[in-house]
Amino acid sequence: MNISKSIRLAYCENFKDKIIENENYNDFISSFSKDRIEKIYKIASIMDDNNKMLSHVMSLSIHPKKVIVDDFIKNKKDIYKIIVSNASIDILNQLNIFINRNNGKVITLSLDNLNYSINFIKYINDFFIAKVKLIKINNILEIYSPKEITNILKEILKDKNIKEKSKKNSEYYNKINSLVATYGVIRVKDLTKIYNKVFEKTTEKNIIDSILINIPIRDNISIVKLDDDYLIYNLEFEDEDNAITFYYSLSKKIDYKIFTKKEYEEIEDGIYHTNFIEYDNLIDFLVTVLNMEDDELDYFDDMFILDYMYSYQTDKEVAKKKLNSKLNTSYGYLEFSDKAYICSSILKIAKNYPNYNYKGYSYNEINNKAN
Repeated sequence: MNISKSIRLAYCENFKDKIIENENYNDFISSFSKDRIEKIYKIASIMDDNNKMLSHVMSLSIHPKKVIVDDFIKNKKDIYKIIVSNASIDILNQLNIFINRNNGKVITLSLDNLNYSINFIKYINDFFIAKVKLIKINNILEIYSPKEITNILKEILKDKNIKEKSKKNSEYYNKINSLVATYGVIRVKDLTKIYNKVFEKTTEKNIIDSILINIPIRDNISIVKLDDDYLIYNLEFEDEDNAITFYYSLSKKIDYKIFTKKEYEEIEDGIYHTNFIEYDNLIDFLVTVLNMEDDELDYFDDMFILDYMYSYQTDKEVAKKKLNSKLNTSYGYLEFSDKAYICSSILKIAKNYPNYNYKGYSYNEINNKAN
């Protein structure tokens, strides 16, 4: 579908590696900048359960690039093991498929028929498993991974504990992320209390460590020091200053609304709003009046309904302008009354949705209470 292709294309704009056929592993690593290599070391040091990597990284930073490259090549098995053992189950499953297909040659993938998720492509590119380049004129990706990497990864993935650890880490992080998706911005101590109440017992340290490990992989939430605590926020906020300002604007008179495990999961998965009667009515309208089919309905849900709801949390006027602009661009042929119905329906959905401003309560719950 053209819509899907355009979205993939936007995600792939940053894939600009120089691909060289049959490039050996040493040259492959040497081609990356010193900053990128140091970044991998820092990420590995955060992920490392044994804390051996941290002091090693600190001592390396003062050296020139050649020393760091040589050290990376020397320690490559340990570094890849740390990185792979902290990947999500979904990434691990795709990695297994990728290495079994890799023959050390450049492969090309069409954006029209991409066999892997964009997150996976980004993962193998970010963590020096493969180089990736977008050939925009043909809408294809060129991917190259030296055979030596494949051999290392195959050896690592034989360890059954890797998959078990990955599954455990993913489940734990997903629960944390479901809370952040609900509240938008929250102190670690408050999130820990809610986590302990809804899921199982954990500690503030475990939550912080999980977030720091997953930030480079998931790219959906972040964390910043705040007074004697940490503030976790999702990336709907432009930056940490914006998140901190928003946090201090929250009412101290409202406690965080507590949901069920199932509801947190639905919020994280972006399907909680599909339980609303307003959503059902809008879908009926899109199907019967605009003749939308499943693929387009999914696209509309992501790009119009969910996008509006998330923007609505932090800036209602921006949300309104974005929605009108996108409707005019994609559905400019619609009658004014049809567009007005769509806008009012999406607004009704947003007003019933858990709101960052009200610590998980919806706009209607707070305002109906006040009235």
